[in-house]
Amino acid sequence: MRLCRQINKKSGGLPTRRYALRLCALCVLCAGNLFGQMDNPAFLGALSTNAPAVGGGGPSPILHWAMNTEGGTGSSLTDSSGNGYTGTFSGSGITWSTTTPGAGSPYCVTNKLSSSDYIATSASSISQMATSAASMTVWFNVGVGGNVGAGFGDGTHGFYLELDSGDGFYCDVNNGSENYPYYAFATTGSWHFACITYDNTQTQANMVKLYVDGAAVALVQEGAGNPSSLPTAATLGKFYIDNYNGGPFDGNCVDDVQLFNVVLTSAQQNTIYTTGAK
Repeated sequence: MRLCRQINKKSGGLPTRRYALRLCALCVLCAGNLFGQMDNPAFLGALSTNAPAVGGGGPSPILHWAMNTEGGTGSSLTDSSGNGYTGTFSGSGITWSTTTPGAGSPYCVTNKLSSSDYIATSASSISQMATSAASMTVWFNVGVGGNVGAGFGDGTHGFYLELDSGDGFYCDVNNGSENYPYYAFATTGSWHFACITYDNTQTQANMVKLYVDGAAVALVQEGAGNPSSLPTAATLGKFYIDNYNGGPFDGNCVDDVQLFNVVLTSAQQNTIYTTGAK
């Protein structure tokens, strides 16, 4: 309409036939371009003040350790989410490795010494963490007899995922009464993608879901049953990566860790998986 008024003004208030024809053609062209974008997710996302940022169509992580901007040096991990949750190495066993899930990810982090070494956020807690919904995605690789995990946890409170080379994946969801549903998955020496989600709007047995290499897997329930809510951010404390339970640690690696305060859908986590580690 603004364009129409400008052209009308140019022609002295009464548009000539030539101006009118030009205006008609221009409006048709603009309208065609506009309506042609109505089913374009990228165009619609750009119009939104909350444009999605994961895989071109999902929620933004509240923490993201991609491990691809540090150049494989130093003793900290950059948080590319923009929230400033830098990961800090604790212990001399935490080192960089170039044995990664794919060409898009030049570096990952490994633990070569002991279970007392870990990586943790510089902040004492993650304030954006929700108690009713959460998701975490991570790439894991374990050596023979080893295990590696990522998440929150202090023994009595937690949201944590572990891959044990001899047993499989364990989900630790703990708010005073621990539940650790697991998925039997014996693996050594290869990379696997995992996504754990928590949704307290579901029935107790279905609050926790696990996806391995993009596909949902059946969990065997153990422990007291899933809690009705996650611990508060202050109780959860720092987010960390570690190895534990002794045994050989060489070859236990993690890469491209993302934490969300929403429940990722099957399609959203699969997009992250198929995109590959960054």
